[in-house]
Amino acid sequence: MTPTFLLSQISTRTAYELARLQTYTERWHYLVLGLVCAAIVAYALWMVRRDAIELRPAVVVLLAVLRIAALGGLLVYYFQLEKRSERMVVHNSRVLLLVDTSLSMGLHDATASAVPAEPNRLEQVVALLSDDGKLIEALRAKHDVGLFRFDADLARVAAFSKLAQDGSRDDDGSANEEAPPTEAGEQNKAQGSNENWPDAVTPQGSETRLGQSLRRLIAEERSSPVAGVVMLTDGGQNSGVDPSAAVAAARDAAIPIFTVGIGSDRRPANVRVGDLVAPARAYPGDSFQITGYLQSEGLTDRTVSVELVSRAAGDAGSLDE
Repeated sequence: MTPTFLLSQISTRTAYELARLQTYTERWHYLVLGLVCAAIVAYALWMVRRDAIELRPAVVVLLAVLRIAALGGLLVYYFQLEKRSERMVVHNSRVLLLVDTSLSMGLHDATASAVPAEPNRLEQVVALLSDDGKLIEALRAKHDVGLFRFDADLARVAAFSKLAQDGSRDDDGSANEEAPPTEAGEQNKAQGSNENWPDAVTPQGSETRLGQSLRRLIAEERSSPVAGVVMLTDGGQNSGVDPSAAVAAARDAAIPIFTVGIGSDRRPANVRVGDLVAPARAYPGDSFQITGYLQSEGLTDRTVSVELVSRAAGDAGSLDE
């Protein structure tokens, strides 16, 4: 496929400029120049008129042309006439998507029911970016899109080129996978093609270095025309530099950051048996009382059903209620 930087808008302009005039910054510079040129032209005309008394008209005209040409050549040499070619290359702006792939993104958030929410956090992100949410397609209407993942480290996943005005793609029907050559693009190779990028964003990192990953991304991509960074994360940083350092770097590079929070703002409900009190010894046929103590989170003023099951010692079979 053709690299994106070859598909950029390129225009070339050729112009002739007088380099000496670029050094004139004041009006009196041009006034002095005009007076000098006028004096030289007046002198040349005076010489022609003086010689016209003794020479034939044809010779006078030829002599005038030669003198004017000589003076013109001197002026061109003085003004330093230069041929300058300018080439303007316009690259598409880029939006960088930064997806959190730490283990916490694999959690299923609690809901009002006893069944955890489906899908998990990272699956919600994939749905938002892919055909369901069409976020990537929407961004490609105006920008090139780079997709990165981060946890304990930062890695590039895929790159999508800007769609044509008619929404078309490459000739083979697939998205352009090339991106402008940057340091991040050279060091962090895509973990697959654009078609199977969801396989590369799976919960796998034991650490969430949010601030460090963001600062590194900005440092490596600030030389390209970045329109903004979109972070999709649950915000659970547990290692690395503070995000404020990355925010300062983004502000210095004039790169806006947009955060998309993933997950519930409530702690998940949890209940466990804290202690179980029963007689140390009981004989067959004796009645006795067992007291259980439960510890819970997020279940204030709610009733919990508890089932007691038993089985014979050493028996790995089914449990009896």
